[in-house]
Amino acid sequence: MYEALVAGIELCYMAEADSVKAYSDSQLVVDQLNRDYEIKNNTTVAYIHQVQKATGLLKRFSITHTPQSENRQASPIQIG
Repeated sequence: MYEALVAGIELCYMAEADSVKAYSDSQLVVDQLNRDYEIKNNTTVAYIHQVQKATGLLKRFSITHTPQSENRQASPIQIG
């Protein structure tokens, strides 16, 4: 999940997007990225740092939880 998110953010940046809205069906991932949940695993901490570095390229970044039952869109990332 984290690697795909970083790759998507970097692709958006290369396409000259300055903001990205991401959606995830993982509440845990969203809470970790929004700093609502303590991260205890060193591997996850490293992934979070990679995401933070990638989001630093943008003016705006947000990630929102979308329950799998409500996720009908094929594209998980919106660029602007």
